[in-house]
Amino acid sequence: MRAALEAAGDRAPAGKLALRAARLAHHRGDDGEARRLLARAASAADAAEVAAAAKALEGELVTAAVDPR
Repeated sequence: MRAALEAAGDRAPAGKLALRAARLAHHRGDDGEARRLLARAASAADAAEVAAAAKALEGELVTAAVDPR
């Protein structure tokens, strides 16, 4: 997946590939990586095609807790 995403650069289907990789990262519990991949999907040529799904996934990501101390 990563090799295909790197080969695509910002050209389609980079958005779809980045979204898929973000879903896999979220499934692994790596929401930081998922956010990075969603940002990549948002800048890809096919971003409009994956925007709704990316927004839905973004709502599922856990925000890092802030230590009040």
